[in-house]
Amino acid sequence: MGQQFRANISDAFGIETGLGDTTSNYVGDLRVNYGRNLSMNNRFLIDDDSGNIQRGESALRAQVGRLNTNFSYITEKNPTLANPNKRDEFLTTTATFRLTDRWTVGGTWREDLDVSNTIAQSVILRYRDDCTLISLNYRFDNQRGNSQEFDITR
Repeated sequence: MGQQFRANISDAFGIETGLGDTTSNYVGDLRVNYGRNLSMNNRFLIDDDSGNIQRGESALRAQVGRLNTNFSYITEKNPTLANPNKRDEFLTTTATFRLTDRWTVGGTWREDLDVSNTIAQSVILRYRDDCTLISLNYRFDNQRGNSQEFDITR
């Protein structure tokens, strides 16, 4: 856990970061590992004035045989004029499975928990040996407006 101190206020950082004042918000990072197969990481940002959590991130990674999984949860204060206490929450899950020593398949799913909306999905097929890496990825991103119209009559 830590906090930054400075002699003068700085305009180099946005006010929402909590870093521009003479004292920064509190930041912390807690990691727990159980061998090579299980780990947990928690990071947080606490407002130095109110003591409220501005951002929290928790991740759990597990490996069982050829299967690797990762679960990540993020909560972040995102005030609006209509709702000054608004918080965003996101969940990301990732799984990869090693088919052979050289071939891996996997996927990722990202969800906005506030509105129960899928943000993005991806699928991957990867080949790796001592000198080559070939990766075929497909990503569907709901944030970018994937509905494009193509006119082939021109």
